[in-house]
Amino acid sequence: MDTSNKRTKNLSLLNAFLRLSRPFTCVTSALSVLIAGAYAANSLPLRLIVSSISAAALAAAGNMYNDVIDLPVDSLNRPERVLPKGQISPTSALIASAMLALFSLLLAWFANYKVLLFAIFTAFLLWSYSNYLKNTVLIGNLLIGLLSGMLSVYGGLAVGNPLRPLLLGLVTFVGITGREVLKTIADFQGDSIMGLRTIATAWGTHMSLRICQLILIFFIFTTLIPFMAHQLGFKYFLLLLIGVLPIVVLSLVKLIGQPSVKTLRFVLLVQKFAFISWILAVVLDRFV
Repeated sequence: MDTSNKRTKNLSLLNAFLRLSRPFTCVTSALSVLIAGAYAANSLPLRLIVSSISAAALAAAGNMYNDVIDLPVDSLNRPERVLPKGQISPTSALIASAMLALFSLLLAWFANYKVLLFAIFTAFLLWSYSNYLKNTVLIGNLLIGLLSGMLSVYGGLAVGNPLRPLLLGLVTFVGITGREVLKTIADFQGDSIMGLRTIATAWGTHMSLRICQLILIFFIFTTLIPFMAHQLGFKYFLLLLIGVLPIVVLSLVKLIGQPSVKTLRFVLLVQKFAFISWILAVVLDRFV
């Protein structure tokens, strides 16, 4: 009976650490590196696979560290998360974050020294965001978008061709920046109580929503650039029309007026599917 309870407790703890790492972000980070590297090299070498795991581990480390820093705010905005619920202590989360960061750098070193240097720079930006740039108007949102776009460079460096996948990085940068702006609107109430300075608390939710809509419209145009630049073909264009454009249009419609927090959370969720659909469009056009 004691053994069974211990096993259940260990599984619950493992599940809590997994949720704290935000698996969706980790998986999409790894896929972004893999796809960008394969796109640049027309192959899937071992160093690229290792680099993708490194990126996923670094994303998990950054997510855990950020949640520790954000614990007071999340206690208001997202009380259902792991740390506010007390499922894991902040100290344990920091230890796990440090271990994952070291693991990530070790894998990056195995890939090549350029990937290692890039990983160290990325880790510094993640630390800067959590400690200094998160509580800023738009700068923090742009930085997260930039970090997401840099994953394409991460993959390109692994195969020795960081410039070729830059257009993919541009699409990611615009899409993630828009999503980050939307997050600040959804978290407006808690951020206001905590006195945080974000685009929503500084410029108001109405202005922030209009900016988010403009970014989403710009995102549509950026997804077309790889097709217009003849880097991706008609299959990519068709898949955009079927799988990405309807979700973005739905998001734009839902953001009209003054949507509720529930609606904002729904839009944040469906935008994940838009990103997955875009990744599939790239993969199916380039490799299938």
